[in-house]
Amino acid sequence: MQKRNCGKKSISEFSLGKLHPIAGIWCGLSFLCLYYVVSAVVAYIYEKAAYLILNDTELINKALRNGICARLLISAVVTFFVSVILFKFLSVDFKEFCAFKKTNAIYFVSAFFAGIFLNDVISALLEIVTVPDSWNESHDESVSLLFGGDIALMLFVVIISTPFIEEFLFRGVMFSFIEKSWCIPGAFIVSSLVFGIIHGNILQAIYTFIAGMLFAYYRYKSKSLWSAYFAHVGFNSYSFLTMLMGETEAWMRLAVGAAALILIITGHEFVFKSRTDCEKELK
Repeated sequence: MQKRNCGKKSISEFSLGKLHPIAGIWCGLSFLCLYYVVSAVVAYIYEKAAYLILNDTELINKALRNGICARLLISAVVTFFVSVILFKFLSVDFKEFCAFKKTNAIYFVSAFFAGIFLNDVISALLEIVTVPDSWNESHDESVSLLFGGDIALMLFVVIISTPFIEEFLFRGVMFSFIEKSWCIPGAFIVSSLVFGIIHGNILQAIYTFIAGMLFAYYRYKSKSLWSAYFAHVGFNSYSFLTMLMGETEAWMRLAVGAAALILIITGHEFVFKSRTDCEKELK
């Protein structure tokens, strides 16, 4: 007698292929909306607490400014666990759906340095290409909001928690919904486009769209969300270090980019060679 699976539904049983592409995009966006609702609630509670505890206006403004990283961290944790509960309610294994899967570790190394290298290239291009001053001002204002308060918390949020929740929402939830209801190119473009738009300024929207395409590439190539996460960590790590170090010599940035490129190529060759050897052994 054939055993009947009465537990969590597999992805095929979830019938996402029957969804209209617009419905798939809407499903992906709904989890992003959840994040913004959670963020708004956390910000409201934090602000009310600051006004209740502190009496001085200057201290309140300082607490609100320095508390951005703390609010981002709390919002990320709450959003993730609420999302997991929603997936359980739908009887869908969120780990399988969002591609929280093990893969060849070399993908992680390759992705990390690919993120560093891409950021290095983007930074160099921003010095060469002339853009409107208003773009630079909006970009600098947006980025500077994160850099304040406790350095350890800021480091954790910028490099660890923010890449995790963004990859979960964009290359995990949104990418999977669109891929299964529409097509892979659509998943690449839409998830990266929305990822760029939510950053709130034109300059950052452009280069985060490009970064999103790289993250989606690793998510698709390795069939694991962790590869996209490590690419994002590498990208943000480079941004964080350059913000702390300030202006750096061109040769230093070139060396970082060149080293990253070499490691990327080496990593890919290792992966492809390993796959070829495994296929030969199977034959």
